[in-house]
Amino acid sequence: MRTRAGTMVITLAAGAAMTALAAPAQADALTWTVTNPRADGAFTGVSGPLTVRSAGGKVLVTCTSLAAGGTAATHTDTGSIGRIDQSVGSGCKNGQGRAWSVRIDSAWQAVLNGTAYNAATGRTELTAGWAQYTLAPADGAPGCLIVTKNTRLDYTNATGALRTTTAQANVGTTSGGTSSCPDVAQGETLVFDTTFTLTPRLTITAKAA
Repeated sequence: MRTRAGTMVITLAAGAAMTALAAPAQADALTWTVTNPRADGAFTGVSGPLTVRSAGGKVLVTCTSLAAGGTAATHTDTGSIGRIDQSVGSGCKNGQGRAWSVRIDSAWQAVLNGTAYNAATGRTELTAGWAQYTLAPADGAPGCLIVTKNTRLDYTNATGALRTTTAQANVGTTSGGTSSCPDVAQGETLVFDTTFTLTPRLTITAKAA
């Protein structure tokens, strides 16, 4: 799959995508139960501010909020918990104030897999699929291009809060083959900090398979 912004190109290998979509080993030992009050399994989410930082602490992008929509139908299984179908940021800009686009396009779909569950707190740790948000200048002109992958999240039943914590950077290259983001290393772990409130509130539990 290719995503273009101006002269920048980023390529994600299909083989790697399928490997990363597999549930983590710990999730294979758990049976997950998801309860969604909606019969169609849909949910929406609205977040507070988003801050994306490099591993060194540099602010790369901020957004005033993110909107998301996804699917997590009521089910019991050892497989995935659900997915984020699309998400769009509002008021996004880089550290220099330039308007940026931060989004998950509907063709990508970030699959959510559970990795651990704390019954005492009703908190589930998750990882999202192989590709999530595309971060790039909003006007399409050349600039830094990043696609996040392997995003870490957690979800709390009592509050319906889905919190993102970190993500791995897949950095685009220019037409000349150089990195479009000199300040971000390929594969670097980024801070990807925001919290969505989901509607309706899901209930996620797990037990040993």
